[in-house]
Amino acid sequence: MKTTKKILLFAVSVLVLSSCSQPLTEGASPVMHDSTPRGVATEYIRNMNVWANLSNGRSATDNTMCMDFLNDYDMQDEDGNAIDFASLDYDAKKRIFEEYQKQEIDYAAEVLENDDELLEIIKLDNEAMGQMIQEAGRSVLVDNSPVLFLSRYMEKRRQLLEKAAAEEETLVSRSSSSSSSSETTVELHADDLNPDSVRKFKEAYKKGRVLLCRDCSSVTSSGWGLYVGHAAMMSEDSWQDSWLEDGLSRTTISAWANDGKSVSWEGKIDGVQKEPLAYWAGKSEGSAQHVKILQMRKKTVKIRWLWIIPYIWFDFSSTAGDADVAVRYAESNIGKPYRLWVEIADFFVGGILQTKWWTDKFYCSQLVWRSWVEANGNYDFSQCMPLIFPEHFEMTSSATFITEYNNY
Repeated sequence: MKTTKKILLFAVSVLVLSSCSQPLTEGASPVMHDSTPRGVATEYIRNMNVWANLSNGRSATDNTMCMDFLNDYDMQDEDGNAIDFASLDYDAKKRIFEEYQKQEIDYAAEVLENDDELLEIIKLDNEAMGQMIQEAGRSVLVDNSPVLFLSRYMEKRRQLLEKAAAEEETLVSRSSSSSSSSETTVELHADDLNPDSVRKFKEAYKKGRVLLCRDCSSVTSSGWGLYVGHAAMMSEDSWQDSWLEDGLSRTTISAWANDGKSVSWEGKIDGVQKEPLAYWAGKSEGSAQHVKILQMRKKTVKIRWLWIIPYIWFDFSSTAGDADVAVRYAESNIGKPYRLWVEIADFFVGGILQTKWWTDKFYCSQLVWRSWVEANGNYDFSQCMPLIFPEHFEMTSSATFITEYNNY
């Protein structure tokens, strides 16, 4: 009797595992090998959908959930009449979603054509994701454990970046090598501003603009070897010359960990806070290295139907009022602790899959993204991705390039 029960239990377990794992990888695409900017952009968009589906326990090709983020977008027909995306039938939604993604691929391809360093990073991201997709297709255990999907992906990404660091001297390799050698907190020097960087920063200063860097200064980059960089947002109404008198004047807002594994400055706390000017425009070892400044922009999706085939394009509008809302939202969360993407507690409740929506803690790019989404859902470029990386801001038409500069 006991043996029969064991056999029955084993059979039921196999059926459960099969039913849970099979849909996740059904239709998963093989790794692409097109290294052109357009090929890399296409693979990147495809991988974002697969990543979102697998990490939420869905089929790799089931984009129902991914399409739903368009429910909050402003949509109009060619005559300016509002379109309620949520009320459309599935086929119409799918066609609009596919056309929308084609537009995003066009934009991302253009960005990659003009940024060789970002192109290399996205290639590595694609390779890490491709390996995960292949493993998910082969392993029942991986299929049945979507909560582990993200951590496995991040580990592969880290390994690939370290491999690139050993083979070629690029921004990625500088970040990787300096991260791996940095074991203690780096102090930010307030009296060591970079005049050229200050000039660029001053010229571009506007409330709500997004700042990005790809170096090792954030805790996730320097302390945990993930090399993802840092993101922040300009927080004041306008530039003030008085900031130059004290390099620690707080000019931006973001989320930091205060655990001795990343750059430090006087008055730094754990979590959401204002950042010193010297971080974004300084020459000290703790300052950002390669800085990009972007402007978020609201998209209205215009649709012209050619029989049953949609042709879409984007209209962009001013974001001044939304910037005020975004910054107020970020400031309302000052003092909330830093969220590390791979906190162990999140595994037990599945939080790691959707921590971008949790507001008890924040990581840097999540805070900036969430602040703009709070201002207006049309800024949500995340679709149903479980996380927001700084590089995602560069790859979406919801943000446009303003300027860049180097502190090193």
